Amino acid sequence: MSETKPTNATAAEQIAEQLRKEISSFDVSSSAEKRGVIRDVGDGIASIAGLADAKALELIRFENGTIGVVLNLEHDRVGAMILGRWQ
Repeated sequence: MSETKPTNATAAEQIAEQLRKEISSFDVSSSAEKRGVIRDVGDGIASIAGLADAKALELIRFENGTIGVVLNLEHDRVGAMILGRWQ
């Protein structure tokens, strides 16, 4: 009984095929996320610190999933209208 050992070429082909499968199913999705700190909420407006890169009319998502619209841009904070219920 002789045992068949894989050759280096066969092993390399198997490795290459496995790598092709892994690469073809690789998910390269990503997302950017910036977080601010809500300093105050009143009359449906949230005052948020830490969003220096926010743009006017930009949509933001609060931690509870509620959406807001950035309206007021100040040096140290932004004001966002809350679109929905706030707890």
